[in-house]
Amino acid sequence: TLAGVADDALRRADLFTRLQTITNAQNEAVLAFDTEGLITFANPAARDMLGRDSSRQVDGLPVNDVCQLVQKGGAIDVISRMHAGESAEDQDAVLHTRGGQRVEVAYSFAPLTDAGVREGAVLVLRDVTERRLLQDALAHRALHDELTALPNRRLFLDRLDHALNRSIATHVRHGVLFVDVDRFKLINDSFGHLVGDQLLVQLSERLLRRVGAGDTVARLSGDEFILLVEDRTDIATIAELAFQLCEDLRRPYLVGGQTVTLTVSIGVTSTSPGETRDDVMLAADTAAYAAKASGRNCVRIATDELIVASRSRLELEGRLRAAIDSELLSLWYQPIVDTRTCELQGIEALVRWEEPDGTMVLPGEFIPLAEDSGLIVMLGHWVLEEACRTTRRWTLEHPDREPLQTSVNLSALQLAQPQLPAEIADVLARTGLPAAQLSIEITETAVFADFDANVRTLNALRDIGVHVAVDDFGTGYSSLSYLRELPVDTIKLDASFIAGLGKDIIDAEIVGAVLRLCKALGRRTIAEGVETERQRQTLARMGCPSMQGFLVSKPLRAGDFAAYWDAGEPEVNLRLVEDETEGP
Repeated sequence: TLAGVADDALRRADLFTRLQTITNAQNEAVLAFDTEGLITFANPAARDMLGRDSSRQVDGLPVNDVCQLVQKGGAIDVISRMHAGESAEDQDAVLHTRGGQRVEVAYSFAPLTDAGVREGAVLVLRDVTERRLLQDALAHRALHDELTALPNRRLFLDRLDHALNRSIATHVRHGVLFVDVDRFKLINDSFGHLVGDQLLVQLSERLLRRVGAGDTVARLSGDEFILLVEDRTDIATIAELAFQLCEDLRRPYLVGGQTVTLTVSIGVTSTSPGETRDDVMLAADTAAYAAKASGRNCVRIATDELIVASRSRLELEGRLRAAIDSELLSLWYQPIVDTRTCELQGIEALVRWEEPDGTMVLPGEFIPLAEDSGLIVMLGHWVLEEACRTTRRWTLEHPDREPLQTSVNLSALQLAQPQLPAEIADVLARTGLPAAQLSIEITETAVFADFDANVRTLNALRDIGVHVAVDDFGTGYSSLSYLRELPVDTIKLDASFIAGLGKDIIDAEIVGAVLRLCKALGRRTIAEGVETERQRQTLARMGCPSMQGFLVSKPLRAGDFAAYWDAGEPEVNLRLVEDETEGP
């Protein structure tokens, strides 16, 4: 009826008024348009976003003309999508306004129907410019180094993957240069981390100046950088770039009023079609490792021999980790005896690695590897605890004998651990070994790596009652004047000086000078590597109180040492060398 139609119209008008009130209060832009695509409603937020002053500048105009939306380079035709019955929710697009501005928006789109009849559609736009800027900033931070703004490892590997994929089709080669700053920790320790950071920024700028716009310079870690120079087929050209970088980077830097110089070790490789990024990274890293091992401040090119050696080193590192976890390592013990009487005074605990098939991996192979890889900290803790536990057991088993003092070697990396004194105190408490029965051995080189800090650590060790010895004395800084400053109890003379006793006057003079100084300073002296009766007798005449070496005994398994200790007849061992053989 006519009255019903009027009531329905009034209800719809009232609903429209209420909806208009709601949409006018919204921050999102809301546009409604009819089936012809002509705008029938635009709230104030929509007019502001479109750069229109009033409804008259919007109402009745084609929506595609007023609201130009672009997605992935193509214009969005909302009228066609309405007729197709499509909808969208919170999709990204760029709005081009009448003033020529570009606004990052998220748009939602839905048809309007009444009793199943399509009457138009509604388009909602939300300005997400700030959110997009934040997302871009987060994406940049995820792919770039915060300090230098260079690409990080993740972005570098992505670009390397693209370059390698391109090589498959074009057969073009690329150069990769691994740049490792030499002794950067020393720079940080000497000048502070702020100067170190500014130095890295300047270094990265020098690297960028040497490469082309299409190349990549990335920072992998604290003092490691890597370069990808694309489309370089000649390894000689890549190597020449590396030499130029060495020259550039060693020029003095002015940082915070300080003049700082540094050197770098650079590993160079050239990619081949079909190589993976892991192959390339291993080759570059291997060459850089070889450069550092060659004395630093140089360039090395990756070769098949270097890569094979690196793979062997990685394989050995994996086996060492497994050996530590599986308790395949053991401690052997070398006696330390009185030089005159050969009576037992103590032992040195030495780690040995025996494979299940009985094959021995030499300490010279796995100890340097453990130090390079950082495994020495884990390995050293195990050695310390095992030596203390075993020594305590022997002490309890033989209460009638003089308690043994056990010497345990520490690496420079272990000595640098701030928690070392607390760790040793904890091991002593758990094993029950008195501190006086433990002697910690460190090398001169390890002490002087950070003299002041390490002296504090050594003093802390002595405060808990642990003895401290300098191992291989004479092979490091060899400064007798430092002997007065070192808080140590024992000096162990290196075997290289002992070898010449009885034959070399200079070795005898050196040994004599150290013995006299140690006696004056109240330090005990132990001669290492004593192999002949002549050496022993010479040391005895010179007043060296203690010695160890093959003359007395090779390092022994725990069970064999227990038998040696039970025998209590050191002269039995001396009969083995009555002919004064010079070998072990």
